[in-house]
Amino acid sequence: MATATAPQAPPAPPRGTLGARSCEFAVILDRAVDSRLVGAERLVHSLVAIVGEPLLLEVGLHLSASDTLTVLIALARDEAALRSRLAFWSARAGARCLVLSDLDGDARTALRAGLVRSPHAVTAEPAALVAEARRFFAAAGGAEVAPEASELPTLELAVDGQEWGGVRWDAATRELFLASPLAPPPGDRLRLCALLAGATLCATARVKSVRPAEAARPGSPPGLTLALEAPPAELLMLLDQSANTAADPGEKRRVHPRYAVRAPALVLPAAGGGEAEGIEDTELTGPDGSPRFLIENISQGGAFLRSAEPFPLGALVQVLATLPTGDTLRCDAEVVFSGARGMGLRWQLDPLAEVELAGVVARIASRKRRALVVDDDASCRKMLAEALQGCGFEVLTAGDGMTGLQLLSEELLSLELLITDLYMPRMDGEALLRTIRQAGGESELTIVVMTGSVEPAVENKLSRQGADAVLEKELGPRFLAQAAVAVLDRKKRAP
Repeated sequence: MATATAPQAPPAPPRGTLGARSCEFAVILDRAVDSRLVGAERLVHSLVAIVGEPLLLEVGLHLSASDTLTVLIALARDEAALRSRLAFWSARAGARCLVLSDLDGDARTALRAGLVRSPHAVTAEPAALVAEARRFFAAAGGAEVAPEASELPTLELAVDGQEWGGVRWDAATRELFLASPLAPPPGDRLRLCALLAGATLCATARVKSVRPAEAARPGSPPGLTLALEAPPAELLMLLDQSANTAADPGEKRRVHPRYAVRAPALVLPAAGGGEAEGIEDTELTGPDGSPRFLIENISQGGAFLRSAEPFPLGALVQVLATLPTGDTLRCDAEVVFSGARGMGLRWQLDPLAEVELAGVVARIASRKRRALVVDDDASCRKMLAEALQGCGFEVLTAGDGMTGLQLLSEELLSLELLITDLYMPRMDGEALLRTIRQAGGESELTIVVMTGSVEPAVENKLSRQGADAVLEKELGPRFLAQAAVAVLDRKKRAP
């Protein structure tokens, strides 16, 4: 059994069709496509390792027509440790974890009914879970997950991602601290994979200790300490070179790590915060079409909102937003800073809302960077997408500029990198570039144009229209992806 602290269960009740049990969970993942679907499959494969086979009775899977994946998990009994594990690993997969007993009867009935209504659905006991899950995810369009995914739950860390700022490495003890509002219990074992520029370095690790939110203080955020077990030399070298230590400047400043977010928000006085229905788009944007309030960063403790119309210091407000993770944020807050650029907020939450926000922050922290690849050549599109996924990206693809523009509008402010071919039918790369830059809403999006041959006149023209780089396709998918990521990183570091 993968989790060292999971006690032996009493004799399990008879297995059968999912229904009322000692404890049932629903793990819900919106936009379950592409790499998000792969992450969900990895989670399902490792469920036996996460909760322990004696406790796991059945798992039901169904995918709706709107690409919402629901995983129903029936356990023999309820434990705080099980809730912690499922909440943590669900958040890592970008999903929400709900306890069915906390929902009303109609909600429970609707979640179970999906097993009957969904075109993609399956119910499996532990012994058949991996095989049934493979068939289910293959029919749903997912990629096949490596066999080792079922042995231990996998914790992925993108070395150049947001979450890496909350990583602290002690070379002497070979212990790694990861800032996180959620954590599995001490003693649990997992597979740690560090992603960097197409390379994946892995080691087994044990959760040595957990610092809960109530014990956090400046310089000591909530999180978990991992003890690495026989890590490869390449991983040790990577950690020595790139991870921070407790002696780094600025380490003592904050209780909760901040994570960059770009999300338009509606901010209302707290007294009127309950009347959120019927909001018009015009209330979200100013005269120039830009968001009135744009969430720049968020933490378990608060957020900073960019705005030319900040509320005064001490004002009580309610913030409503849909985050790039797909989560709906609805939080009361106090304005603790108000200036020319915007306002800083401190959340005012009850204990249940604190727990819900912890899941949101965990999903934001662990969320992969996202890219869009636009190319009419299906083979090139697929290979470049795979190369970017190897660099730790979640990748969307489109076969022409018109489709790419539609995807971009649907994923507003959630993409960091766009790589587009220059010559395509319907709308070419130049027209796509010009349309995006003239709209102005995606000013921070890094756009790389690729073409068969980079001619100086064409490069200069595309640069004037807003391209951050023009690259030759002859570089090949791997080096093209790495070059585009380098352009993105340089732009992010620029003042």
